Amino acid sequence: MITLGRLWSIARLERTARFADRVIPALLFATVVCFALHKIDPYDIWWQLKTGEWVLAHGFPSTDPFSYATPDRPWIEMRWLFCVTANLVFKAFGLNALIVAEAVMVLLAFGCLWFVDPKAAWWARCLGLGCALAVAHLRFTVRPELVSFLLVSFTLLALRRYRIGGHSTWIYSLLVVQIAWTNSHTLFVLGPVTVWIYALAELAAGWAPFHVMRRGALSQTRVRQLLIVAALSTAGCLASPYFLRGALFPFQLFAQLQSGNAVRDIITELHSPLSYAGVSVFFLRYPIVVAMSAIGFVLNRRRLSLGLLAVWFAFLYLSLQSERNLALFGFVAAVAVIVNYGEVATSKGPSRAISALAWSARAACAALALVGIPAVATDFYYQRIDPARRFGFGVAKNRFPIRAMAFIDSQKLDGPVLSNLVDANYVLFDRGPKSVYLDGRLEVYGGENLRQADDLFKTGNGLDEAIARHGIGTVLIAHGTDGNLFRIVSRKTDWAPVYFDETHAVFFRITPETRALVDAVRIDWSAPMRRDVEVAPRMDPPDPLAGLWPKVSDDVAPKALGQLALLTGNLELARERFEEAHAARPEDADARLHLGIVCRALGDDTRASELLAPADAARMGTAKAAAAAFESSGSFEAAVATYNTMIARNGETSEVYQKLAQAALAANRLDIADRAYHRLADGEPNATQYWNGLALVATRREAYDEALRYFDRSLSIAARQPAVLTAMGVVRVRMGQLDPARQAFKRALEIDPNYQPALRELGALGSR
Repeated sequence: MITLGRLWSIARLERTARFADRVIPALLFATVVCFALHKIDPYDIWWQLKTGEWVLAHGFPSTDPFSYATPDRPWIEMRWLFCVTANLVFKAFGLNALIVAEAVMVLLAFGCLWFVDPKAAWWARCLGLGCALAVAHLRFTVRPELVSFLLVSFTLLALRRYRIGGHSTWIYSLLVVQIAWTNSHTLFVLGPVTVWIYALAELAAGWAPFHVMRRGALSQTRVRQLLIVAALSTAGCLASPYFLRGALFPFQLFAQLQSGNAVRDIITELHSPLSYAGVSVFFLRYPIVVAMSAIGFVLNRRRLSLGLLAVWFAFLYLSLQSERNLALFGFVAAVAVIVNYGEVATSKGPSRAISALAWSARAACAALALVGIPAVATDFYYQRIDPARRFGFGVAKNRFPIRAMAFIDSQKLDGPVLSNLVDANYVLFDRGPKSVYLDGRLEVYGGENLRQADDLFKTGNGLDEAIARHGIGTVLIAHGTDGNLFRIVSRKTDWAPVYFDETHAVFFRITPETRALVDAVRIDWSAPMRRDVEVAPRMDPPDPLAGLWPKVSDDVAPKALGQLALLTGNLELARERFEEAHAARPEDADARLHLGIVCRALGDDTRASELLAPADAARMGTAKAAAAAFESSGSFEAAVATYNTMIARNGETSEVYQKLAQAALAANRLDIADRAYHRLADGEPNATQYWNGLALVATRREAYDEALRYFDRSLSIAARQPAVLTAMGVVRVRMGQLDPARQAFKRALEIDPNYQPALRELGALGSR
């Protein structure tokens, strides 16, 4: 018997549920807006704006007008409609309008999710929105994929509304949608593919031998209409300026991005999300959403939509192929959650299990909103996942070379600028045709060109050839990522640093025409002075949300300047900058580790011991980068101290010992190098490079007999080593054993007749 008190409790719980079902959706949509409102940070937006300008002025491109290194390559630009629209919005209203447009498109995509099943309980809709938000929020940015987010959501909305008895207008509207999609994003094939998968799965369900599957299947008449729409949507892929070439372009791009291709190797977002799997909230959100949506299919198995299940599996496969596709899967998973959990709640009616599930969903969504909004609005969240992204309007200045290019333009120098693949996007926007080496349009350049360009910026290979071939007089370097190129250019006597900021440095080539200018603006790294550069107002729009609430302390700028000081060998300045970064954010382990290493290098062991806690052993990547910076700046003693610190902090790997041995050789710390090479040789006795290293150390110590023993040991492992035989010959010469030396050089030339060091040594020996 139900008492009055029990009835009152039930009524109060129902009122609370109704209240929650009104408040939580509002909170979730506010969270969506919060994640969508952030400063412009995608590199691609710059070339897309310039492409829109080009299309309006010249028509649809067929060859690339922007690269000076590989000009006039075939270019199929299926995103032209997005580019033109973005360019028109930018010219009419400015960059902040693009952020507003981004938020509107994201809201429309989530609106499609909300209305995908009008009969679903509000808590189920909230749960679906929460799943999509958890997986997709990092991809909310001004890029053409916003179109795919919106149109995937609308496609699923149309299919669901048609399935539950809606008019055929829902699915025929997909034909108009497909034409817009075809001209806005290269993933337009997802439109017809989704409809085909859905229709064929529903057709198969009608023929299935299991009654449960047939009961949930569409009628054959409605399936036939779906198949007609699928065929017409496929034909809609031809509705572009490129016709058949454009329709086939996504398949060409997919082939380029397969494993082993340079494009996939270079761009990390094209890697599988499983490649960075680990126990962290950023990875676990993905398997949690997968599990939650999969459980929905299990719970709703008696009313299962085989079409929706097939689409879910297809997008799950895509997400496993590339981290970039996680967001798309998030929208499909959201629809699966809304439909399945909503139907489970409707079919089973009120029960304790459903009530517990509903309240759990409400609590999870409320927590997501109440934690997410302040974490994003204060930049607390972004500082931990992407230092360049910040809440609000304007441009992420610490991401793009806006000030560096303003400085270059102010000097009015002719000639192309050399910049890396991502910075080139802004250079292209700034300068237009024939202005970039290569840029972010990866499908234009092909794998081999991209691999060579990436190698140039990582190692400097081919730099001199590129400068000579293209008459390059300016090099723009992102010193945080292209440290090797910075070191290489810094060592060249005919190049001089003329500008730097938190993210970029600029070098000018010294010629008779530029010498006076270079002398006037050259940077002295022992006491570097930053230059004030005026940026065009359109590139520095105001942030109307600034100052409305407190922000967490930001140490990005001082930490970046500290790393630049390391690159230039200014350890005292590096310490000042890292002290500033550490004071701003004491919890930043990278800043603390850098500061501790610099203090150790400067001999302040007391301060270093305070900073280098045992927990830093897990952050050896930062220590390795700092040690490499010490080496590049000639601070080899500091590098040796850093590698010893890594070893003391349980970083005893062969790689660290190799680095230690090389740095110790450069610092002439032969005792340390000898111990490191012995440790390596003991671990890998058949590795010739370690015996060669021991021989080199012995040669430096003038222990020539010992050096010869090590060389003999190396040759016993691998006899065909012309470099080792030449080094042995040099040692024999120093010992006065000219005939054995001559024999060693001849043996080297028997292996490689064109080995220049052996030829030179043999010639010098003959002159004696």
